[in-house]
Amino acid sequence: MTRRLHLLAAFLPLVLLFSGCGGEGGTTPDVFPGEIVPPDGETRDLSPRDSVGPDDRVEVPGDVDVVSELRGEETENPADLDVHPGEVVFSDLVAVHNEAVGLAAVITFHTDRPALGSVVVEGDGLEAGVVESGAEVPGLDHQVWVMGLPADQEVLFRARAVIDGDAEISEASASLQTGTLPEDFPEFLATASAPGSIQSGLTLLSLHTTSLSDPGAPSPDFDPALVIVDGEGRVVWYSRWPAADTLLGYTLLGDGTLGILTGVGLTVMNLKGERLLELSVAELGLEAPLHHDLAVLPNGNYLSLTSAVRPSTNPETPDVMISADVVVEFAPDGEQVNWWPIEGLLPEIPEGIEEGFGTQDTVFSLYNSNSITYDAADDGVIVGLEHTGQVVKFGRDDGELRWILGSGGTLELDGEGDWFSHTHGLCLAQNGNLLLYDNGDPEALKASGVHEYSVIPDPVGPGGVAHEVWTLETAFFSPAMGNVQELENGNRLICHGFKIVGLQDFSVQATIVEVTPAQDPETVFELTMPPQVQSEVETGFLIYRAYRIPGLYPWL
Repeated sequence: MTRRLHLLAAFLPLVLLFSGCGGEGGTTPDVFPGEIVPPDGETRDLSPRDSVGPDDRVEVPGDVDVVSELRGEETENPADLDVHPGEVVFSDLVAVHNEAVGLAAVITFHTDRPALGSVVVEGDGLEAGVVESGAEVPGLDHQVWVMGLPADQEVLFRARAVIDGDAEISEASASLQTGTLPEDFPEFLATASAPGSIQSGLTLLSLHTTSLSDPGAPSPDFDPALVIVDGEGRVVWYSRWPAADTLLGYTLLGDGTLGILTGVGLTVMNLKGERLLELSVAELGLEAPLHHDLAVLPNGNYLSLTSAVRPSTNPETPDVMISADVVVEFAPDGEQVNWWPIEGLLPEIPEGIEEGFGTQDTVFSLYNSNSITYDAADDGVIVGLEHTGQVVKFGRDDGELRWILGSGGTLELDGEGDWFSHTHGLCLAQNGNLLLYDNGDPEALKASGVHEYSVIPDPVGPGGVAHEVWTLETAFFSPAMGNVQELENGNRLICHGFKIVGLQDFSVQATIVEVTPAQDPETVFELTMPPQVQSEVETGFLIYRAYRIPGLYPWL
């Protein structure tokens, strides 16, 4: 990335020419479309119309997808419940902060007879909402995890018990003063330009910083964070990770958990903050940490990226060590199952790669593999190679090369279209096509963007034909980070994680956009931050990846 940052001077005319095309400002957006279940028990349709005013917004503790809505049920108004005083005796009602994640609490209480427990959440400016425990079997001791609480506010919790369909609520309540947001968090600006076309949910992102005087170098004083933001730019959940542990990547896994990669090892965590799996680098039997990305196989094993170090083959840089990427498959207990060196898959190292990049660092990443995904249709593994500007696919069953997508690869680009420059954050679309984020190339005056390719492989060899079927062009350069996610409604959520908006006075403005899949894509939602300018601040905020998630309670 450092080499490409040094080429920004060549990119300056393009940046300045299109400097007014970044977005539509920071106006307050409408809420995400969809049905919100208000406390009056009547389903209110907040799908787009002429306007949505403040009285039409239902604020509940947590995201707009109320827990009962996620289960397809209507929330009952606590005041209208058929309550039978004295039938259920509540005791030991306690509310405590969830120390694992921010803006969350754990509520516990006891009932004198078996019931399904839940909690009514109330507070100034909040409509009462019900959060369920998720328990399927009635019990006496109840624990309810509440997420998405407002910052710096007193919140009241009342115990709720359901027996044979009848609900009762405790007269007593437990109160909790929520914490403030971290002072080093940025302001998020959300704009919904077409509310009716937005995929409902929340936006999950990873927040990092860089020195503006030395772009790409992380700030040692900032602990990276995983953050969830609602449709109005409000932080509703966060998890901090010590800078000393070096957050190397994270992935939203299919069951709603997070796969988090650090210099220490792998952590699989749910949104409650519970660590479901922790494996250190030593327990995995690796000489280098896992990095960038993680995928779960149908058999429960994991795929990720690591590296093996070897001497450079460039006689001009004999002291440089080369970090050559490896794809590794391992079981949940840490046992290595498969090991595929990228060098063994490619016919040869592309000319100039080691010579051009290997002189910069004592240890250099040869390919800088930065994304991995699994194709269940043919048991294939797909890996993005940032430095070579290619994507490689091989068989998990036999380790044989299937194809190489990109300039100099084995696939022929058929018809109109173009190859990408430096890939990042790829994924498989619902139709089987490959979507990838392109960091761009300042030397070629090629801006960052997104490409979608269909691939018709050769049945007898590692060749075939590729077609570029969709692209999103931009007018800026984002030299690192970034990804694309296809949403349920077909839209694409795109993270421009290192968006450069100024060169003479170096400045960055990481931006997330949701666009339609039309050939002329429409931006329907944008989430960004105020630009960070070198003459004003020392550090700038970056976003490694972003995902749209349905809500804060995936276990329901």
